[in-house]
Amino acid sequence: MKCPVLLLAGTADLSVNPETNLPPLNKALRANRTVVSRKLPDVNHLLQGPASSWVMVNGAPRPTFSPEAQELIRAWVMELPKP
Repeated sequence: MKCPVLLLAGTADLSVNPETNLPPLNKALRANRTVVSRKLPDVNHLLQGPASSWVMVNGAPRPTFSPEAQELIRAWVMELPKP
């Protein structure tokens, strides 16, 4: 793989354990100097933060995309080489 790669994994992910999945991905992509790999604390498989950070809508908490994940993605995209 020669294109830029962003690997994100949440520590609260119950579907894909970041401790067992990120190391082999990083190893497989080690020849690619553009790989960025990050573990996001308290973020689940859908990149949602903890329930305590969700917004209230009509008196009920609604899941929201993790602001930390959103900022990492934004910063990563901004760092990509321009064609």
